[in-house]
Amino acid sequence: MISAIFWNIRSVRSEKAIHRLKQLTNIKKVSFVAIFEPSVDMSKIDGYRRFLGFQHCVANVNGKIWCFWNFLDHTDVVVDHEQHITLNIKEHNANTSVFITAVYAKCSTVERRYLWDSIESMNNNIDGPWCIGGDFNVIIDQTEKIGDYSQS
Repeated sequence: MISAIFWNIRSVRSEKAIHRLKQLTNIKKVSFVAIFEPSVDMSKIDGYRRFLGFQHCVANVNGKIWCFWNFLDHTDVVVDHEQHITLNIKEHNANTSVFITAVYAKCSTVERRYLWDSIESMNNNIDGPWCIGGDFNVIIDQTEKIGDYSQS
């Protein structure tokens, strides 16, 4: 079984946040981590992979989603989109694959439509377990809002 963390870290440069993530991955023996808004050039992802103690890493096309993982035999990037990245991963000694989609959605409803269309089209092609997690940038009530964008 894969254990995972999906976290909108809002900058890996925050020592407190990156050290907390490292601590959580060690304590919980997490094999997959997706972070959103790293706010660092994606060319630095490998250094963070080493710091966090992971074997593999990938960033999505615009660098706003970083994924790290361990203990997996084979990983394919199925879809690399500006609002999500979908990986097909196979664990050691397992006969099946698991699909993981890490989402960092746009703030506006109109822009999120592209995300939902992409996920809907993938649904027709994915055969097997599928985990979707992330920051969907949707709130139920205006009191949940943090940041500059208005709800749309």
